[in-house]
Amino acid sequence: MAERARKIRSAVLRMTHLIDNLIDASRVVDGDVKLYFHPSGLDLAKVLQEVCHLQREIAPKVQILESFRTRALHIVADGNLLFQVFSNLLSNAIKYSPGGGLINVTLASAEAGVVVCVQDHGIGIPKPTEAACSSGTSAAATPPESSVPASACILSRL
Repeated sequence: MAERARKIRSAVLRMTHLIDNLIDASRVVDGDVKLYFHPSGLDLAKVLQEVCHLQREIAPKVQILESFRTRALHIVADGNLLFQVFSNLLSNAIKYSPGGGLINVTLASAEAGVVVCVQDHGIGIPKPTEAACSSGTSAAATPPESSVPASACILSRL
């Protein structure tokens, strides 16, 4: 009975996550992002821990290793939007990792702000597509053998 309840909970979490992403995407398309941007003080380490916990619930076979070089990192940002961004990054890392491989999530303070890195050992991004992906102007197709590891790193001046 407990296993069945866990599977139902995981399915509900996946559906809720999908619906939230669809709603947010429609807001962006409609140009209503400013109406839904609500910055406040938050602990970035706690947001990342919650994202990792959710993804572990959704994909229990995947090993997610958290490495936070700071216990708490207080910033002013929109917690819901950051949760969505990091959920998408981690979800993609899980999706493109072979057989539920290891995924590293790191958080560190940097001179210019904060560095969050989600690193998987999946199929990677084709070298010609890498620059377009970092600019946010295109999506990559399944990469050929000449691809680079698909690490998603964010450096932000917070």
